[in-house]
Amino acid sequence: MGSITYSIFDPTGNVTALVETEVPVREQPAVAASVQKLHRDVEQVGFVRFGLSEVYLRMAGGEFCGNATMSAAALHLIRTGRHSSTGRTAVTVCVEGTERPLKVSLKRDAEDIFEASLMIPCNMKTGREQLVYGDSSTDPLCVRMDGINHLILDDRSDLYELINDQDAACNAVRSFSEQLGGGALGLMFLEKDNSSESDRYLMVPLVFVPGSDTLFWEHSCASGTAACGYALAKEKGASVDLAFDEPGGRMRVCCDPVTDELTLYGHTRLIDELP
Repeated sequence: MGSITYSIFDPTGNVTALVETEVPVREQPAVAASVQKLHRDVEQVGFVRFGLSEVYLRMAGGEFCGNATMSAAALHLIRTGRHSSTGRTAVTVCVEGTERPLKVSLKRDAEDIFEASLMIPCNMKTGREQLVYGDSSTDPLCVRMDGINHLILDDRSDLYELINDQDAACNAVRSFSEQLGGGALGLMFLEKDNSSESDRYLMVPLVFVPGSDTLFWEHSCASGTAACGYALAKEKGASVDLAFDEPGGRMRVCCDPVTDELTLYGHTRLIDELP
């Protein structure tokens, strides 16, 4: 590990390591596991390389991670010293597993703290999936997107009670991932916050990535937040501006299902650079 250079970011509690040393793809899961063994709070590891005006990102398991995408954009800004006179700087992030480059807009609030917004193409597909669970079947709402799928388990779902049994939830997400195919899978436990008059939800994410064999109750999940925002906009049939309170903090989604425009809002903070 002494020859590996990496930085650690905290995007809404979803602690992410970004490796800057070039590592062959076949070795990335092992390197990621070594980093996570050293830093128990790291929930995922990505590998980056920099162009003149863009950054290239590949997650250790080949999945899509919105929080890592925003953090990679922030790292590019730190390394290049780019800064816009308007206070916001646009960075292009080319993420392996997505159809086209993604745009991240950053505002540097302090030396190592960034407000971030990520425009996500709405080439998502929503629909009910018939899955086997135990001795019966269930049909949760699934949002398929580039690099990861998400099952939206709101408090009306027969699977929502899994949130109270972590072992059963972990077994379920592994089983559902195998049944659905397509790599990484998140279970997004979603509950409307009826104590607030605004459009606010409580969300707890569980994410399994077969490519790196990692399974985490994440402090926040950006792609899962986007998937929930998209599904709720489709259900409403109109544009939405929604807040999601997750264990690591709040994320926000603005989505227009007519124009298929979706923007995810969060923040990220550089907390360490090694070696």
